[in-house]
Amino acid sequence: MDKLKNYALLLCTLLFSLSFVACDDDDDPAKSNIPAALIGTWYYAENVTVTFNSDGTGAKTMPADYAENPNATDNLVSYPFTYTYVDSTKTIQAVYDGMIEVFTITSVSSDKLVLTSSGGIVQSFYKNKADIVTPSTIAELTGAWAWATDTLFIFNPDTTVTVNPYGTTYTTSYTYDASTGAVYLPEYDVTFLYVVDIIDGVLYCKMPTTDGELPLFTFFAITDEEWTVGDVSKLTSKTWYTAESGTETTFVFNADGTGSSTLTIQGQTATQAFTYTYDETTKLLTVTISGDEPYRVTLYNLTDTRLVGYVYDNEDEDDNYWIEMAGLDK
Repeated sequence: MDKLKNYALLLCTLLFSLSFVACDDDDDPAKSNIPAALIGTWYYAENVTVTFNSDGTGAKTMPADYAENPNATDNLVSYPFTYTYVDSTKTIQAVYDGMIEVFTITSVSSDKLVLTSSGGIVQSFYKNKADIVTPSTIAELTGAWAWATDTLFIFNPDTTVTVNPYGTTYTTSYTYDASTGAVYLPEYDVTFLYVVDIIDGVLYCKMPTTDGELPLFTFFAITDEEWTVGDVSKLTSKTWYTAESGTETTFVFNADGTGSSTLTIQGQTATQAFTYTYDETTKLLTVTISGDEPYRVTLYNLTDTRLVGYVYDNEDEDDNYWIEMAGLDK
């Protein structure tokens, strides 16, 4: 599917990324091996850019009030960062305002840069603004979107959206700006969300908060397909990813009963190793992290693209909860 290009605040995350620079300092291998193709300014969205300099510095530029006015052109703010590049792993470690972020360079050419975040999200940047890929219609948005068993909103064909926050349902009209991914509700004069991407029935989006933040969320398309639970090969063939309120979580299950989980919050990433067992008869997945009680998850849907499970809290059954994760290529 076409990439919907507005992940602007993630750029704050991204901001540190990338950059490989030619280099004047031959004594610094982190600078001397940077691909020359990376140097320069890259467009992520209409008014969001990242610039990589050959001295290991860079800057992200975007509207100061992006959450309120993503198309602003007269109030752009630059956020500086520094970075290093590791050629053997093709990774960039960027530092912004004391925070460290790591990205993997998927590809870089004279006109396009593709990065993968530590959470598994792929982002594309372009040397020419005109090359930014955006959808021409809202067809990809149309339909019902849910988190596990809860339908949260429905984009109707008549350009209205039905929202169900906390059990109260209302329907209102909306507009969609393909250049920024903004879904705007005129009746309430608010931006409902910013579309980041729609891939294999998963909606990646940013939802503005009252304090001006833009945390990342994943929502899942409701289809007529019945839930099915595949065998363990489905579990081990993908990297499983989800995002809620800006917290990104990934799980990798290996065929030998080991795995790892990565949690990213506000640019800070932590990884833990675990062991697991999976009972294909009861569909019970048990994950054990050293020093913790095992986490028990009953799987209700396990396909190549989606995992839905019910997690049992070890201390209080009232704290049991649903999880839903997208299957990404390893």
